[in-house]
Amino acid sequence: MWKRCHNLLAALLRAERRGGHRGETAAVSIRRPGQSLVEFALGLGVLLLIILGGIDAVQILMTQYTVNQAVRASAHQAALIGGPDGSSGNVATSAQAPENSIAKTAQLVLDSGMTTNAEKATITVTCTNPQTGAVRNPCRRYDAVEVRIQYLDEVWAPIAMFDKVRADMRTTRAAEKDQQ
Repeated sequence: MWKRCHNLLAALLRAERRGGHRGETAAVSIRRPGQSLVEFALGLGVLLLIILGGIDAVQILMTQYTVNQAVRASAHQAALIGGPDGSSGNVATSAQAPENSIAKTAQLVLDSGMTTNAEKATITVTCTNPQTGAVRNPCRRYDAVEVRIQYLDEVWAPIAMFDKVRADMRTTRAAEKDQQ
């Protein structure tokens, strides 16, 4: 008796697993050759999109962070020396001149970044009168010294709309001494 109940219960469970009821024949799925390959290709495309998108996102975020740090350090240097020192244009080229300490500061930060290169950045340093807002040269003490760094580069793994890394950062500090 026990053996009969066990066999009946096992048959019911097998039928349920196959989607049928007691007494019905279960449907058997027929797989065609190459079906697994197509499923794998579709899944691989989605997986690659997620991985490459993640790589692009990390590169964009790291670039934004590094350019922001370069702008802050350069603005601090500009405030210490009292305004612009001739640093303008390409960061790496401007840093070659011995008197351009602002561009050298930006180059040091950009070249030490994991995703950035100073060759791909431009720097602009201006000094403005706080009362009128007019550009002033030479800079006076407490004038606003603005440093702007623009960065443009290619992404490591271009997908869809992510083909360039752009960063445009600026910050303003007060000049701590006269530049006369």
